[in-house]
Amino acid sequence: MRRVRLEVLIAERLAAWGAVPNVVSEVFVEPTPPGTAAAVVAWCRRHLGAEPVAGEFLEASVGCVFGLRLADGRRVVVKVHPPRASAHYLVAMQAVQRALAAAGFPAPEPVAAPAPLDRGIATAETLLDEGGAADAHDPAVRHAMGAALARP
Repeated sequence: MRRVRLEVLIAERLAAWGAVPNVVSEVFVEPTPPGTAAAVVAWCRRHLGAEPVAGEFLEASVGCVFGLRLADGRRVVVKVHPPRASAHYLVAMQAVQRALAAAGFPAPEPVAAPAPLDRGIATAETLLDEGGAADAHDPAVRHAMGAALARP
């Protein structure tokens, strides 16, 4: 897994996208690599008790998703949801994640409750990257997912 300084990762992704995605501008007060990195670092210090020493990935769609390695060795995913996200929904989602993880499903464990990050609401969970990506549109993958969820 490639690891770089968070600010460098953000700059590389923005360059690859060719523009600042709408959600980045919607969530971050200063949607530049230094401004975005500073906001994420401050949130991690406050809510995770450690700051990121490296970024592993960044994606932006309906929210911003950062894969981070923290100074204390943990690997986490910080998800920054837009301002319209419901904190109650995010709390309920984390309850489901905890229940799935406790039941042995490969679900990430929440490590930080929903909390403001600039104009958005951020959550954090353990980074799970075992196995490979699968296409959920593939009928065989859907069958395997359904079978796993239906197991007693």
